[in-house]
Amino acid sequence: MSSMKHFFSLQQGLLKNTPTTFQRFLIKKIRFSNRLIGIRGPRGVGKTTLLLQYLMTQKPENRQSLYVSLDDLSFSSNTLLDFGSQFVEEYEGKLLILDEVHKYPNWQQEIKNLYDRYPKLRVIFSGSSSLDLIQGTYDLSRRALMYDLPGLSFREFLELKNGIHLQVLSLPQLMKNSGEWTARIRENISPLKELKDYLEQGYYPFSLESASWQEYLQRVNSTIEKTIYLDIARVHQLKTGNLTLLTKILYFLATIPPGTVNTHNLAKHLGVAHETAAEYVEFLRQAGLIRFLLMDARGSKLIRNAAKVFLENPNMLRSITMTLDQPVDIGQIRELFVLNQAQNAGLTVSYSEIGDLRIGKQVFEIGGKNKTWANFKKNPQRYLVLDGITEGEKNVIPLYLFGFLY
Repeated sequence: MSSMKHFFSLQQGLLKNTPTTFQRFLIKKIRFSNRLIGIRGPRGVGKTTLLLQYLMTQKPENRQSLYVSLDDLSFSSNTLLDFGSQFVEEYEGKLLILDEVHKYPNWQQEIKNLYDRYPKLRVIFSGSSSLDLIQGTYDLSRRALMYDLPGLSFREFLELKNGIHLQVLSLPQLMKNSGEWTARIRENISPLKELKDYLEQGYYPFSLESASWQEYLQRVNSTIEKTIYLDIARVHQLKTGNLTLLTKILYFLATIPPGTVNTHNLAKHLGVAHETAAEYVEFLRQAGLIRFLLMDARGSKLIRNAAKVFLENPNMLRSITMTLDQPVDIGQIRELFVLNQAQNAGLTVSYSEIGDLRIGKQVFEIGGKNKTWANFKKNPQRYLVLDGITEGEKNVIPLYLFGFLY
């Protein structure tokens, strides 16, 4: 094992380069006093930065708080348990932050052992969405508080890009007072122009590091490839040929209307068994590469209960359609934006036969500024969510406001 000084030196270098002007919404929601905390999320959404920003508040210079990434080669021949024990016994360690835990075998057991052995040690671990970080041979669910970190909301994108802080809005606020909120937002930004930018290149925090839209979409494609060929491959022990099928599924989903997919036509398209297609779709969902609009709010999160299957976010959809030199359906982009932002905010969203989607008792129809009430006559709790408008009115919500839910 590399000396502990090696890891403190790495930590110091990371902290020097950690941005401090912008923080993700989740950092204010985590109950950091808990002894065991897990943070999961897709690649590229900022888990490492969040961990380092929290570490800055813990006086890391006293060497009782330490960040390590478990993809460090030192952990290939030495155990996490021995490392954690050394940190506590030689440095009186109080906080151990473990990044990329899914890259270390037997992580559940060794974190459990550290938790049980050292009652004064707090452990925060993070990993890819390709693992369910609660389940495992050694269950941590009774001990760990688990949190999910999605990509940037439209609100967060505005804060990161323009340095302005805008209020998070609840769904009732959107439905009852949308005119009040749109007036406040428009004092600071041009929401329609900014929304266009967000839908093209705003979901991942690395958007502002990219020199061009093409470079950004290349990084999105790279994120997809690493998720499939590194994360999913490692977790499910799939061979290259099988991993290629996962990419084909994503490409297939990007080029058809989201409501037309089922495992039968997908299996036929891929030339595989129905059960294999269903299993691979589930791998993609777990990895944070696709999302479902479920038939029933109470149903299981399996494809058999999905009314529609989407790529995870609008930027990912655009990156794949650009790779395939295919046009992107603006209607699909709009619906995916609302679904993405609402689900990321923790709302339960389900399919509606009389609109595009349902949240609680409310039904939402999504479209351009000329969309009418034609499909909504049978339901009094109906709302139009319209692109291309800046102000709301009764039962009409500007599309961009759904980007303020988290």
